[in-house]
Amino acid sequence: MGTDFYFPGNAAFNLTFDSIRGEGRVAPRLVLSFSGRPVMEQTRVDVDQLRAELWLDTEMLGSGSMREVTVHLLRHGGNLQVVVPISRDVLRYVDDRLRTDYLSLRLDLRAGVRWRHESDGQVGEWTDGDAFSQATVLVTRSDWVMNVVAPLGVEEFVLIELPIPPSPDRERWKESLGHLAEAEQFYHQGNDPEVLHRCYAAFEALEGAPKDIFALESDPDKRSRLDEALKSAKTYMHSGRHVSGAGGQSGGFAVDHRDAAFALGQTKIWLSYIARLLQGLH
Repeated sequence: MGTDFYFPGNAAFNLTFDSIRGEGRVAPRLVLSFSGRPVMEQTRVDVDQLRAELWLDTEMLGSGSMREVTVHLLRHGGNLQVVVPISRDVLRYVDDRLRTDYLSLRLDLRAGVRWRHESDGQVGEWTDGDAFSQATVLVTRSDWVMNVVAPLGVEEFVLIELPIPPSPDRERWKESLGHLAEAEQFYHQGNDPEVLHRCYAAFEALEGAPKDIFALESDPDKRSRLDEALKSAKTYMHSGRHVSGAGGQSGGFAVDHRDAAFALGQTKIWLSYIARLLQGLH
């Protein structure tokens, strides 16, 4: 984050966008936090009003005003917050368009300010005015999910860290991880059928594929169950409708974004498990 908003004029000052968070399950709202400072060291700036409009593409997500009554920006600066009431439709709208690692939001800020010069014991007269600034801020996907969506109680998220240790057959393993990376990119782009197709390819590239991926598992019953479970997952992924190598359509069912998320999550868990098996880890 850390995006700067510059307000020009005699009362020139900067605001730096520091963070965004969600609060309130009954009346949901976004809280935008800023730090500010005057441009000229010998000028005191009081921000009595600050209104914000928050935009995603051509849609205004909401507008709100400063939580504080007045913020004094002296040489050491000051902090302020803007509260933007939103509806749950806003969260759904953002989720439908969050296809990259960053959410790009435009902020229009309008401030009512007063300022005066203070130097060498001399204090000038107050002058009132208005100021405007506009900039684009980038919010990471993880910050949006954990700091906005989760506190509003819209959904619950389970974050799993899945280490993938190096495989003995590194070249085939790199090929499999390459398919997984491509699946992740297609997921962010909204190409859901291709996500399932690349997840399937990630398994086909593994050492021992298609029938002996779990050959190192010494327990025959467990090995059989793993083979059966992975075969079912692969059948599901391959059955999603996608463009075949011959240029036609293959697969039985239409794929949506829910299917893509399910397939991508499954693939990550399977690859982590298989990598640990190949390294003899428990």
